[in-house]
Amino acid sequence: MRDGKKVVVGGKDRKLYIYDATSREFISTMHSNGFKVDGHINRIYCIKAHPDDNNVVASAGWDGMLKLYDVRKKKPFASLGQAQVSGDSIDMFDDMIVCGSYKNKDVMKTYSLSQ
Repeated sequence: MRDGKKVVVGGKDRKLYIYDATSREFISTMHSNGFKVDGHINRIYCIKAHPDDNNVVASAGWDGMLKLYDVRKKKPFASLGQAQVSGDSIDMFDDMIVCGSYKNKDVMKTYSLSQ
């Protein structure tokens, strides 16, 4: 997280894991929200914490979805399509999220948190 108190990691098992940055102890897992917003269905390649809100984390990967998680609820609250990410290519600023893509066409997607 941007405050330096927590670390969020993810990978091929499609889940996000939160650890205490100081003690390195496991805190919790974030994955599915049940029927409303599912977690990732394939490998996660990029995770980014919101610069101003330590409770919001974005992740993307091979499944083509950008997932937004609420750390307090330990579940995703939004899922946005067409985020073909295979490296460190998510950035957030204020209301905007930018994702780079491995595709040859439409290599950058922008999203709004408020819409």
